[in-house]
Amino acid sequence: MGLYAFSSGLYTYWTNSLTTYYVTSRRIIKEYRFLSLVRREIPREKVRGVQERKSAIEALVGLGNVLVASGGGRSLEIRMRNMEQSESFADSIRTLISES
Repeated sequence: MGLYAFSSGLYTYWTNSLTTYYVTSRRIIKEYRFLSLVRREIPREKVRGVQERKSAIEALVGLGNVLVASGGGRSLEIRMRNMEQSESFADSIRTLISES
């Protein structure tokens, strides 16, 4: 059990080190670079919701998850996992979409 927890934590850290998030005045972008580039982006006008989630352990260590969705279902969404300062990040996105 300990080996599983350690390896899943190591995998999460490694994945997060390869992922970059950008918030511009026009869109929200998630880039994942390993052997190739995977980029997901949502235009500012299409953002319909911002959701924050924290488990009890994540709240203790100062991490959180943010989900930005463009509409009903799973049409287009960007999940940001285990972020530091997730509240301020989500608030900056909310401010950005309220300006439009």
